[in-house]
Amino acid sequence: MAIGMTIDLGLDQRPYEASAFKVGLHLSHHQGGSQDDEFYSREARRAYLGCYYLSTSIAKVFGKPNNIEFKEYMIQCCKSLEDDMEVPTDSLLLPLIKLHKLSDESHETMLLGKNESVTPMSLFRVQSHVKAFRTQLQEWESSLPFELRNNSNALQSKSRTSNDRRSPAHHVPTLR
Repeated sequence: MAIGMTIDLGLDQRPYEASAFKVGLHLSHHQGGSQDDEFYSREARRAYLGCYYLSTSIAKVFGKPNNIEFKEYMIQCCKSLEDDMEVPTDSLLLPLIKLHKLSDESHETMLLGKNESVTPMSLFRVQSHVKAFRTQLQEWESSLPFELRNNSNALQSKSRTSNDRRSPAHHVPTLR
């Protein structure tokens, strides 16, 4: 329900975009009102990012498509929260959202090939995806700030992403 409300409230768009497309929408979570406003309140941005996290997690667990599409606006929301740093966990949002974006892309690719029979071409496609996934995961890890690279929680999150049985690393079919 929260995921659907995020979209209904227009939190997946900049305030002026949501106002223009959603007639009658009163944005109490929008502090300001200028067309130059880039963001909603901090709480609204955290709710939006939290719903993306929740949606990607649910999609992986149940093997379904993600209900919230990744948008570059999420990265901008993360950076704005990190710049303002109202609470210490605001600095964790950007790496977490980037990791879930990577995981979501991988999940979507695996869903597309889930029902396809194993052929030399499908095997090549999956192997290529696995290689790209591993490279992106290494890039993500190397982009982490020093404090996070040595943080056991961040590493556990990465480990869960790379060890997920539905991730590309565990979905390489073999020809018989």
